Amino acid sequence: MAAIRWDCARRSNGRTALDLLSVKSRRIWRGVFLLGLISAWLRLHAAYRFAGVTLAITMLIARQRPAWVVAEHRLVEVSVGIATGLIVTAVWPLRVAKPAPNGLRTNLPQN
Repeated sequence: MAAIRWDCARRSNGRTALDLLSVKSRRIWRGVFLLGLISAWLRLHAAYRFAGVTLAITMLIARQRPAWVVAEHRLVEVSVGIATGLIVTAVWPLRVAKPAPNGLRTNLPQN
């Protein structure tokens, strides 16, 4: 029984290695590498993370429709998300910060 489990584990690891070397994966690896070069050249290191997430979202989702339909749906999804965020930000009540006690104010460095 243990031999069967080991054989399945070897197969799944081999399959994972093949998946990492597939054509689509190589395109993603190239895209991430180019994003890294562009981000380093522009000195936008924080943007590299967001660009990588965007690349993963756009390339890893399987598409059964034409590219323009997918792009149109993503535009609508992102627009609804932005609008929702703006509405929540406008409607959500802000908490007014209470002033700190006098003892804490004296410990802060003066500008």
